Amino acid sequence: MILFSLVGISIISSCIKDDIEPCKLKISFSYSYNMLSSNALANQADLVRLYIFDKKDILVGQYDIPGSSSNDNFNIEIDTPETGEYSFAVWAKSNSSTNPEADFEIPNLTVEKSTIDDLNYLMKRNEGIRKEALNNFLVGFTKANIQQSAGTQSVEISLKKVTKKIRLVLLPYSGSSNPIDVNNYEFYIKDDVGNG
Repeated sequence: MILFSLVGISIISSCIKDDIEPCKLKISFSYSYNMLSSNALANQADLVRLYIFDKKDILVGQYDIPGSSSNDNFNIEIDTPETGEYSFAVWAKSNSSTNPEADFEIPNLTVEKSTIDDLNYLMKRNEGIRKEALNNFLVGFTKANIQQSAGTQSVEISLKKVTKKIRLVLLPYSGSSNPIDVNNYEFYIKDDVGNG
């Protein structure tokens, strides 16, 4: 009886591996929706913030990925969350302007408390007027089914630029001999919804 027990224990222990690959999730970001059709995120952003929401839209993870020469595309590798469907929301911004009004206003979210509906961004304005240049601001969103399995799974999130420059040009009416004085005109862009 003791001999059978020892043989059984030795068989079971030979089946246990200590060198199992950890479960990892590699998240990469791409800003290819541009004139060059190549990933230009490193040229457009200095910081990427990633939010991960579970199937109930509760925030389960938040990560800041600073830009650097060693992380040109802002990739991040994290421990794989539990098996399930997740939403990945991301924003990226540049820090080229230090003016406090150059960035969008983004709320601080709390893991295990905030929901995806709490994630929004607003343009900082003074009485509805925006006169200063904005830092670059890009956003992205995707959903993915994640499995708890050995190895590395990948999720790629595509971003689009929210901040664009609009140039208004005042030209004289064809055939008019009267000079145009730009000081006689006032231009503005109205957005009732507040999306910028």
